[in-house]
Parts: sequence; C-alpha cells; structure tokens
Amino acid sequence: MAKKKRKTTGKNAVTLSLTSQAIDRLAEMAQKSGFSRSAFIENLMAGTVAITAPEAEKKLLVSVEKEAEDTAKVQVDLAETAAAETAPTTPSPDTELAAKIASQAKIIADLEAKLAEASPSLKRPVTRPNTAEKSTSTTTNQSQQVATLEKQIADQKNQIQALTKQLNESEKNLDSTNEKNKTLQQELDQGTAKFEKIQGENKTLVQTLESQKAEIAQLQQKGLAAEKTQAEQTQLQKRLAALQQETEKLQQQLQAATTAEATLQSQITQQRQTIAQLEQALQSSRAQIAAQTDQGQTLATLKQAHADLQQQYKLQGDRLRALEAQTHQATGVASIGEFYLNRWRKY
Repeated sequence: MAKKKRKTTGKNAVTLSLTSQAIDRLAEMAQKSGFSRSAFIENLMAGTVAITAPEAEKKLLVSVEKEAEDTAKVQVDLAETAAAETAPTTPSPDTELAAKIASQAKIIADLEAKLAEASPSLKRPVTRPNTAEKSTSTTTNQSQQVATLEKQIADQKNQIQALTKQLNESEKNLDSTNEKNKTLQQELDQGTAKFEKIQGENKTLVQTLESQKAEIAQLQQKGLAAEKTQAEQTQLQKRLAALQQETEKLQQQLQAATTAEATLQSQITQQRQTIAQLEQALQSSRAQIAAQTDQGQTLATLKQAHADLQQQYKLQGDRLRALEAQTHQATGVASIGEFYLNRWRKY
C-alpha cells in the first residue's frame, strides 16, 4: 500500500527590527517553552502557544479550526474584554478598615453600656434582711463584672493608642524614605549631566587626535622628502614638536576624562547600594502596612505614599540603567582615543 504524502508548508525568511530588550525576552520565552525562536513564533502564530499579560492594552484571540487532516484555518480577533471585567474583585482596604474600626467602637459601646447597667445595681439598698446573704453575693459578682468590663474597655483603648502610634511612626519612616529618594534622584540627574559632558569631551578628543595623526603623517612624509631645504626641515621639526606637546596635553585630558569616568562608575556603585537600602525600606514598609491592615488601622494614605515610593524607585532604576549604558559607551570612546595615541607613538 502506497504511503499517503503529507502536505508540507513552505517557510519564508522574515526580517524583524527589534530592540535588544525585545530580543532577550523572545529568547527567554522560547527557552522556557522548549522551542527555538523560530519554532516559538511558529507555534505562537498557530495558536498552540499563548502569552498572558494581565496589564496588556490589547489582547488577541486566536482560534484554530481544522478543515482537513493536514490543514487548519486560523482566525485572529481582537478581544473586547473590559478592564473592569478582568480585574480581580478584592474588597477595598478602606471598607475593611472602616468595618474593623466600627466593630471596635461597637465593642467599646457595648462594654460601656454593660458597665452602666451593672453600676446602678451596686448602689441599690438592701430592703430584706432575709436576703442579705444573697444580695451580698450578687453585689460581689456584679463588682467583678464591672471590673472585668472596665479592664476590657481599657485594653481596647490601649490597642487603639498603640495602633495610632505605629501608624504615625510608619508615616514618618515613609516621609524620610521619600526625602532620601528625592536626594538620590537629584544625584542621578547631576551624574547624568556630568557623564554627558565627559562623553562630549571624549568625542572631541578623539576627533582632535584623528586630525593630529593625519597632520603628523603629512609632516613625516614632508620630512622624508630630499628636496626640502634645511629651513623647511627646521620648521617641520618645530611644528612636529608643537604637535607632540599638544598631543601630550590631549593625552592628559584623556587621562582626566578616564579618571572622571571611573569616579562616575564609583558613584553608580554607591547609588546601587543606596537603591538596595531603599528596597529594604520598601520591604519594611510593606511588612508594616500588612501588620497594620490586620490590626484595623486606617492606612489608605500610607499605602498611597508607598505606591508613590515604588514608582519613584522604578524610575530611578531606569535612569540608573541608562547611566550604565552611557558609561559603557564612554568607555568605548576612551578606548578609541587610547588606541590612536598608541598608534601615534609607533610613528
């Protein structure tokens, strides 16, 4: 029996222009899914692999309908699911805190009402001598109940005072962290400005070295010509000496730029350490917010400040990555200048 020929699908090369970050993400997705990059994209287009992004602005629905044994119809539609439908339905922290505070207030009110009911009974006179022993026992029980209620009320008030104190301390810590973040942001801005200035100076030095190298080569060719007079050779030697002095100055400037670059690199390392400390402060703030939410304290303002701090931390990390990229670029420029200086020394 003859084998049934399977239908093959031809493949075409497609050129995509992606950022380095997008290429790294594509490689990571393909590796984790167990495919090569080409196979990963092929399966993604066929609908056998799906990418889930909860915060995606647009979502596509891929439906595959088999028309025959070796063919399938793929249909792509834009999902029109509202953000409110996909958002998790979690209770509002403000509502929970308000309910807990109201519950504590109700407990205190109930205890005070019971205390008010128990107190008048202690003041009632004993009118029947034959029930004196029974009244004394009842009065003793009521006194114990009153003492218990008073202790419960005092404990509730102490808990509220302790929670209020913790909230105030957390707000102070967040304010201090916010000020540190602002200071670090200013230092990053200043470091970026200095780095851009040094980068521009390095480019100018490289261009000047190129020009000096070309002029030195021309002077050397002129000096080797036998038809030149002694006066011309003297002028050429003076010019060559002047160029050597200028080259030494440029080399000193390049060394200063390299030193400044190393200083900036040290500042970046210190800023990374500061960011790590801020991250620890953020984790501590998260722990305080979680503990205070369980205890029923109003933390809406604290959570907003914490969210702002997280956003500033993210922006600061982006600036730091940009500064590191500029540092690598400046290092390359300085290496080019040093390369041309070494070549000039050979002449």
